[in-house]
Amino acid sequence: AFAALFFFFAMFTAVMRIRYISPIIPPLVILSVYGLHRFSAWLGELRPPALRRSGGAIIACVFAAALWLNGGYLVNLYRYVAPFDYLSGEISRDDYISRYRGEYRAMVFMNENLPEKARVLFMFIGDRGYYCDREYLYDMQGVRSTFEDLVNRSVDASEVSRGLGLQGITHILVDIGVFERWAGEKFDSEKIGLVQDFFSGHTRLLHLENGYAVLALQSAG
Repeated sequence: AFAALFFFFAMFTAVMRIRYISPIIPPLVILSVYGLHRFSAWLGELRPPALRRSGGAIIACVFAAALWLNGGYLVNLYRYVAPFDYLSGEISRDDYISRYRGEYRAMVFMNENLPEKARVLFMFIGDRGYYCDREYLYDMQGVRSTFEDLVNRSVDASEVSRGLGLQGITHILVDIGVFERWAGEKFDSEKIGLVQDFFSGHTRLLHLENGYAVLALQSAG
């Protein structure tokens, strides 16, 4: 039970998305409280008072450590989120969101400037399409990359452009830094040249901010 207790508190202080482990939290809480109850009952049966006091001190230390760890987590979270910057009106909604989502400005640009029928290929945007009002699809389908497959089976940049056009793709939103590192790992020098030819000759830069670029396929205008 104590192992479950420490696991529970460790999960709260770890750098991870809490929603991934939230289903296991109630059972861990129940097991932890049950374990503490059993431990307290066992302490009450001990005859030497010194042992009972020592056991009580151990329980108090466990709770104090848990409160300290979680308190530190909450303080750091509050400092990071800084909710009153927005609630007080010090910064606008767009500025507040863009503070944490680097791609947000690019999505605002797309919502305001791209045609209603635009279809955007997201490259290294994660699964964060909820601010985009245009149709979009993710480049990574499971472990496969649409763009990587096109590059590998194309002999020149125009084939890559045609392949994207056949899927109805008119624009690309890409995290440039991540893409450059990924391309350097995935492609040899010949394919790197093909990728460079594609971006320089078959796309047009529409917007660049915070390392995120919005590109239009030349055929799409």
